[in-house]
Amino acid sequence: MAVLFNKLSSSLPHSTKTSLSSTHHPTLFTLLLRCSTAPNPSEPQVPDHHFMAEYLISSVGLTPDQATRASKNLVQLQTRERPDSVIRFLKEIGLDDAHVKSLISWHPRLLCASVEKTLEPRARELEKGGFSGAMLVQLLRSNPFALTLNGVLQRLNFWKEFIGGGEQSFLKVVKRNRMLINYDIDKKIIPNITILRNYGLSDKDIVSVMMRVNGFILRSPISIRRLVEETEELGFPLPSGMFVQGLSVVAMIKRSTLEKKVEFFKSFGWSEEEIQSAFRKYPNILTLAEENVRSKVEFLIGQVNCLPEYIISRPLLLAYSLQKRLLPRYHVLAILQSKGFQKNRNLYTVAGLPESSFVEKFILPYKSKVPDLEGSYVSACAGMVPAS
Repeated sequence: MAVLFNKLSSSLPHSTKTSLSSTHHPTLFTLLLRCSTAPNPSEPQVPDHHFMAEYLISSVGLTPDQATRASKNLVQLQTRERPDSVIRFLKEIGLDDAHVKSLISWHPRLLCASVEKTLEPRARELEKGGFSGAMLVQLLRSNPFALTLNGVLQRLNFWKEFIGGGEQSFLKVVKRNRMLINYDIDKKIIPNITILRNYGLSDKDIVSVMMRVNGFILRSPISIRRLVEETEELGFPLPSGMFVQGLSVVAMIKRSTLEKKVEFFKSFGWSEEEIQSAFRKYPNILTLAEENVRSKVEFLIGQVNCLPEYIISRPLLLAYSLQKRLLPRYHVLAILQSKGFQKNRNLYTVAGLPESSFVEKFILPYKSKVPDLEGSYVSACAGMVPAS
């Protein structure tokens, strides 16, 4: 059970182009580019992509650095006719200026595509296949290659059926895994799904991990097996809901980061067994920012007087906001206790209550007995807690 943590512990060391038209004045950026690359008659001339760099700045909204990089892929374009038609088409199907900027920044060669021969037929195919309107816009925002790759509709239909749960679930997975439609289903995807099924994971489990971890299902089969086996070594039973959470964290964090996290929790005096126990109860404990965790541990031990064992057995405490939940609710409990009410309340139980339930149980019943209680709570939530 503790094999992986033992491994981690043992591995740690102590030609110049004209402007776009005769009336278009060159920008300072264009002039600088021209001056810095004045042709030398003794040197062979290479294609000039400054025309498209200027275009990408003025018509798409890219920064000079972005435009310079992107224009290197667009040297075959000599006029703005085709890129203008592409941008016009993208806006006609529902994309706004910000969407277009994002798409072109990621996939600049989209501007080289023919609207009549490529983009429009692909878009119509997707619309007929059920990916129209807002769904088409979201799909293109996630991956502009949807308009230029072959076999996209077939792959989308596979993922839509596999993911299930309706349009929002589908879009959430596609947004998290932006390169899904770039990969062949039979050669890349099915082998990995088969491996995970053979370990006992359901399709719902696989989708759950995909929603949490970018590119999980696109990894190599060797990587998939290693992640599953490492999660098992950490003590998560397979199959189970906690295994899915554990696998998500193991897949999300690099080995070097995991090693650092283990050492961080050891700095509180926690043993490897205690860290592993806390991780099994709340896997996301290893994804929390270190300074965030440190401030909560200091608060719980120094102000609330919690024993370390109390925190280790209730690691979810470290997930709650210190300023918005732990401190304000503890402040309310301290006021009530000072007035003779609510003695020895368990902070873990109180912190876990929804806001409405907390107010109903700990604020409203005492409005007449402790008139300033509600105001104190609101002030505490705003970060104004009197020094104790």
